[in-house]
Amino acid sequence: MKKYILTIILINTIVISFAQKINIFYNDTSEACHPNDIYLIVEQMPEYKGGLRQLEKELNDALTFDNKINSKIYLSIYINCEDKAYGFQVLKSINSETDNRIITQLKQMQNWSTGKQRGVKIDCKKSIGIILKKGKIIIE
Repeated sequence: MKKYILTIILINTIVISFAQKINIFYNDTSEACHPNDIYLIVEQMPEYKGGLRQLEKELNDALTFDNKINSKIYLSIYINCEDKAYGFQVLKSINSETDNRIITQLKQMQNWSTGKQRGVKIDCKKSIGIILKKGKIIIE
């Protein structure tokens, strides 16, 4: 019976999470193509052009940090249907100064490809983790 219930819960979770739309938004959705339709999970998730290693390289080229900082920041990035990252939310902070430096740099890095659902570009929210280790950025 336990296996049956767990299987049903797992299947429901998968079905519900596919193409999941969120209703809690970044405060300023003025740059969203469709502010009432921002998705968390889609068939093709938004990506930084060149991949996360390219994003990591560009951040490391642009920013320097004290070698003593060893911490993580988790961010949500809102990317509209026109490939523009417009909103950033800190989910786990390092400290406000470091968080702001990283977000300020990310705002300038508009090299995203938007998410797609059934071949249509849509507004999405993407979460990333950024590790600072010995003054260098590592994206997980």
